Amino acid sequence: MRPIYATGLGFLLVMMCWATQVAADTVNVSIEGINDTLAGNARKVMSLTENHKKPWSSQKIRRLYRLAPGEIKKALQPYGYFNPNVSASLKPPKKGSKTWHAKFNIHHGPATQIASLKLAVNGPGRYQPSIRKVLHDTKLKTGERLVQSEYKSTKNALESAARSAGYLSAHFSQSTIRVNPKQNQADIRLVLDTGPRYYFGHVKFKQSVLRDNFVRRFVPFKPGEPFSDSKLIKLQLKLAKTNYYSTVDVSAERDKPTLTSGEPSWFHQMIFGNNPLRPAHSELRVPVVVHAKPSPPVHYRISAGYGTNTGPRTDQGLDLRHINGYGHSFHLNLRLSQIKQQLHFSYDIPIRQVNSDKLSFTGDIANTKYGDITAFSYGAAAQRDVGWKYGRRHAALHFLRSTYNLHDGAGNRTEDLLYPEYHLSFKRANKSLNPTRGLSASIDIRGGSSSLLSATNFVRGDIQAKAIYPLASWVDALVRGHFGALGASDFAKLPPSQRFFAGGEHSVRGYGYQSISPTNGNRVDVGGKFLATASVETDYWVYGNFGFATFFDIGDAANSLKFHFKRGVGAGFRWASPVGMVAIDFTHPLNGNRFPVSFGISIGPQL
Repeated sequence: MRPIYATGLGFLLVMMCWATQVAADTVNVSIEGINDTLAGNARKVMSLTENHKKPWSSQKIRRLYRLAPGEIKKALQPYGYFNPNVSASLKPPKKGSKTWHAKFNIHHGPATQIASLKLAVNGPGRYQPSIRKVLHDTKLKTGERLVQSEYKSTKNALESAARSAGYLSAHFSQSTIRVNPKQNQADIRLVLDTGPRYYFGHVKFKQSVLRDNFVRRFVPFKPGEPFSDSKLIKLQLKLAKTNYYSTVDVSAERDKPTLTSGEPSWFHQMIFGNNPLRPAHSELRVPVVVHAKPSPPVHYRISAGYGTNTGPRTDQGLDLRHINGYGHSFHLNLRLSQIKQQLHFSYDIPIRQVNSDKLSFTGDIANTKYGDITAFSYGAAAQRDVGWKYGRRHAALHFLRSTYNLHDGAGNRTEDLLYPEYHLSFKRANKSLNPTRGLSASIDIRGGSSSLLSATNFVRGDIQAKAIYPLASWVDALVRGHFGALGASDFAKLPPSQRFFAGGEHSVRGYGYQSISPTNGNRVDVGGKFLATASVETDYWVYGNFGFATFFDIGDAANSLKFHFKRGVGAGFRWASPVGMVAIDFTHPLNGNRFPVSFGISIGPQL
């Protein structure tokens, strides 16, 4: 019986130990005595705070607890504290709990100071302004506390400044930190040797789409300019954004620099003049090679969608990308919706900044609904669209023939307009697609004369502006306004495309698209001479990119400045999606609309 009893007792003891081990689960760690930055780093490196899916045994918790003081000491060293004092306690779980409690009281001790510092740049780049700025702005100072992140930051900034200035072989001949923990002192040696400066050499294009003399207009540098990786990236991005290539690879042959006699610098010229005995002026030039694979010469587009203003719609397009070696292209687009059926073509010629600026010759055939008027029109235009410092500039000369009926008993009218147009836009925002702070504005001016092929004398101008401003970390305010005015010697001869209408998702919400307008004697919306709309909206971001909005809209289109504003209030859902803001709105019109609540949806950028 004794062997059986002993065996049973041993089994019972093993089971009790096992039960004790699995009873443990989580550890609550509290750190006191040091600031949040030091405590955060200590908590980050401690094994005792690691996430774990399976329960820890009590033996493992005690083992990790014993490791913690050494881990804490290492965690404080990057901040200059090499002699901390750590007192610790560990309490097992209370009855009915699986949580252990570990407490660490830390005194970081005296700070290790920088006793000696050698921070220098040798070589021809030592006077480079960007490099001198790094030396001036560094936080490494004799007598200051040693913070290793500041050492790394200075080291990285020096290397980056040297390479950005063209010193491709820059390297550190000395980069050490020596610490004497007993004396709480550190010795830093950080010496950069810039080596020679490199310059851009010849750019070789390996592509079959464009002529070399045209594609070189994309290059943002010239041979002989100091080499810069950022300019290489800029070249790659400019070529990749075009429709000419499917893939683009820009590489610099850094291992194949050529020693080239270049133009002497002004300093070199000032010192030596034209003395034939002056030292030779030469440059190390790095060749650049661009490999580009052509995109398909013909591209087809088709899309479908729905908009509150337009109803169901479809777009179909054809692009001819490679008409010739000078980047000319042709585009054909067909749009079909409830309010507009349009066939549009454009022949584009790159100019100036060839990746973004163009001269275009366009043509249109359209059947469009404006208010209660349906107009059939066709026309052509020559237009120049270029960038400026803050946005875009657009100048055009339009010819338009429009046939429409004002339902005033006069029947169909066919009128011609020949008019110039100038459009200026401005935009500044912290994000391109879903900004939380920004401003955009545009001004459009156009006019025609009856003595120059127009049916009537007219001048028209309008200005629009939008602004977004954060009221709190989770609340944004959006304000927009639009004002327009026109004058015409014979308003009835002015096609509806030049008149003003209000109402719709991007105008005064809660009212039908272009339903706010002066009417004729038959109560037909015919458009007005003046327009004024405004909106105030507040967006509340309650969960990531999702939120809700409240808003108030006001506006009118009239034939005088005596506006009778229509008003609407509402609320809606917001999603800052990857393709722009998705807005679903429910609006109550305050001016006698037969629908107490209207529904609207829109997708696109807010600015």
